[in-house]
Amino acid sequence: MTDASVAVTQTRVERFAEKYLKAVGCSIEKRNEKWAITVPDDADTELPTGEIPVICGDPDRELDSDEELLHPESSFFHKLLEEASRRCPRGRLSIASESPEVSVPHWLETEGVRIDVVDFTPYYDRVAVVVLFRIGIETVSEYQEQHLEAVAIDSQSQKVLEQFEETFLAATSIDDETVESQIPGLDRSSVMQIIESASEAAVDRIRPRIGEVHEEASRSADAELEEYRQMKEAELAELDEKRESITTKIEEVSEAIQEGERDSRVDALKRRKELNEELEQVESKREDLREKRDKGFPQTQREIRERHALEVVSASMTVTKVEYESGEARFRIAGDRTSEMITVGYGAGVGITEEIHCDNCGESLSNSNPLSKFEEGLICEDCSTTSREES
Repeated sequence: MTDASVAVTQTRVERFAEKYLKAVGCSIEKRNEKWAITVPDDADTELPTGEIPVICGDPDRELDSDEELLHPESSFFHKLLEEASRRCPRGRLSIASESPEVSVPHWLETEGVRIDVVDFTPYYDRVAVVVLFRIGIETVSEYQEQHLEAVAIDSQSQKVLEQFEETFLAATSIDDETVESQIPGLDRSSVMQIIESASEAAVDRIRPRIGEVHEEASRSADAELEEYRQMKEAELAELDEKRESITTKIEEVSEAIQEGERDSRVDALKRRKELNEELEQVESKREDLREKRDKGFPQTQREIRERHALEVVSASMTVTKVEYESGEARFRIAGDRTSEMITVGYGAGVGITEEIHCDNCGESLSNSNPLSKFEEGLICEDCSTTSREES
């Protein structure tokens, strides 16, 4: 799978911020990592007018009350990103195919196999929709991460075009002016369906990171629950000691009642009554705490788990209609003594648009199961390995 995540580096963040702020009428005075951003009254932005001191990078740095941080996870950067996406949520881009460089998949260029001749013949125009998502992973108590993910889907086949996403991200560099602010020529229901499918694909791609954060949150919840349990065990031990102490005092007062004079017995009876009431309170707290402990402190456990529960929110920020040409590509697969020409469906910027199957087992060739031999048909690595083991 290709990596279509936007590389949200500090350099890219600063370039985006500078370009966007100047575009809306702000001025920037740079002093190394410190920026002084001036927002005039007529600036076309939601930022407050006046001067905003900004510190670039160093997310752990302590700020003055009027300073803002600019780095990939900062609220100031995401504020600018949201504002920019609201101003231009839709776009249009064309991928030209004049003298296209044909992309050879890694699973064809394997050891002992080379590609000598490749060419691409476009036949018809196709349309893809690329959606840029911001995906938040957070818990109430501790974690908060933001990911930017681009997903491209062919508007006709509804197929995810993974390689095309890299082409799109390269074509829409922050230094590039090729994206136009136009409404894609697709009906609303089609676009909404594409966005829904793209959102599922975007979340699936960061599923491993979601799992990691979930494990971290679970460990934190377990640690907090264990700390709470130990605290309650200590509290229960204190109640046991207090219960034993009160019981001893009651026994002593009872002896004084039997042996003392009338006036002293009255005081002792009053004291014993107070001690018995105190013992009842201790016994009640002790039994209540023991019952909760035996049940695993269900209420507290539920509250702790809720604080560490994950919430994953996917929001589409921009939708871009991308026109590209589709047709056929020819690949000459060559070895030391023989060669073979294969023709497959191909899209400019998209790569191969149809699966190539192993002539032996019928499985699709892929990065995890590449081409191994072609002299007697296209044979995958799995089949070649099995054949060598059997012989």
